[in-house]
Amino acid sequence: GVQTCALPIFQISSPLRLGGGETHVLQLTESLRELGHDVLLAGRKGGAVKPEAEFPFRNALDVSTVLGLRSLIKRGHFDIVHAHVARDYPLAVAASWGLPVKLVLTRHLLFPVKAPFLYGRVDGWIAPTTQILKTLAPMKPKASAVIPNWVDLRRFSFEPHASHAPLHLGLLGSFGAEVDAQTLLTRVSQCMPYLDGGRLFANACSRLRSEEHTSELQS
Repeated sequence: GVQTCALPIFQISSPLRLGGGETHVLQLTESLRELGHDVLLAGRKGGAVKPEAEFPFRNALDVSTVLGLRSLIKRGHFDIVHAHVARDYPLAVAASWGLPVKLVLTRHLLFPVKAPFLYGRVDGWIAPTTQILKTLAPMKPKASAVIPNWVDLRRFSFEPHASHAPLHLGLLGSFGAEVDAQTLLTRVSQCMPYLDGGRLFANACSRLRSEEHTSELQS
């Protein structure tokens, strides 16, 4: 087999609720450890990724979290710091500033990154799709790549079949924050040209601040 050099890797993921991104972080951590890498997870107390290192993560400017992360990065002699959630990006940048570590950020959203001037320090960006990768281009990242994180094929088998005509597409899931609802609506609008007489079925559990997105989805 391919021989890999074991790396100390610091993963940062603060959400409290388990979603697709957090499931990916857990699977990524498990796979990296299986390959022999030393991975430490940081997040909030009671967080979705069950972090070994806990910090407040009050907001994107939480100084106490930055200082705690920075201290841990120094003590752990990590080679890579990897953050997965937009509100954690500034904290990861500040905590690793001036330290001899590679900073990697994974972008899960279709929308452009806010305050891109903050991210000149970032060594690499990861996007799960080519569409998301294109939103990173204006920042002129040092390095960027598409790494899908959709389905673990070791656990879920897949056998392609001939396309149905017309195509019927179903969406099942939940969304709560405004940005999540907007992401779903964007995806739906992207799918419509491919239906060609088919039908779209969407069943989503909504906890929205307003009824705007729900009515738009129903339309």
